[in-house]
Amino acid sequence: WGDGGVGSRRCRFMMNNYFSIGVDAKVVLEWHESREAHPERFSSRLANKFYYFKFGMGNLISDIKSIKHLVRIDCDGEWVPLDDSLEGVVVLNVPSYAAGADLWGSSKSGNYLPQSFSDGLLEVVGIKGISHMGRIQAKVATGNRLAQCRRMKITFLDTGAGPGGGGGVPCQIDGEPWRQPPAEIEFCRQRQANVLIGHRPE
Repeated sequence: WGDGGVGSRRCRFMMNNYFSIGVDAKVVLEWHESREAHPERFSSRLANKFYYFKFGMGNLISDIKSIKHLVRIDCDGEWVPLDDSLEGVVVLNVPSYAAGADLWGSSKSGNYLPQSFSDGLLEVVGIKGISHMGRIQAKVATGNRLAQCRRMKITFLDTGAGPGGGGGVPCQIDGEPWRQPPAEIEFCRQRQANVLIGHRPE
C-alpha cells in the first residue's frame, strides 16, 4: 500500500501461511537472489539446503540490529512495542513456519489464546536472530509473543539504503521474498475454506 502521495500505488497480496520481516526474510532473499543469478548451483534439494545454511550462517551477526527502527506495527488499532533485541517479526496464519517450526508455542501465557486454524486471528511473533531461529528449529525455544489480532498494519519507515545496502526492508510472504520501501501494509481476512481434519486414534 502506498502513502497516498504523488506516485504512490496500491497493491493487493494474498497470504495463506505467514509473512515475515527482518533477518529470516533476508536469508530467504539472499537465497532467492543467488538462485536467480546462478540457477545451475541450485540443482538439487541438498544444494538448496546447503545454500540456505550458508546464508543463515552469514547472518549470525546480522546488519539488522533492531527491527524497531525499520517498522511500526499496529494490531487492532493498538501500537505494538518492539524490543531492541528483535531482529525479525513473523505474522502467522498457521501453527507452523520454516519446515515445521513452532514459533508461537503451546504454553499458556498472559491473555493469549491457543493458536487455531479457524479462529480468524493472526499471531505476531518476534525473533532475536538466526541463533534464536536455530533453537526454535531444535524445539528448545519459541518466538517472543507480541500480539494476536484480527486486523493489522505495518508501517515501513524510511531507512535509506536498508539492511544489506539493497534498498528497502527484507520481507517475504509464504517464501516469496522482496525488499519493501517505505509504505503501509494492511492485513485483513478475506475468506475461509471449510476442511475435514481426521483425528489420530488414541
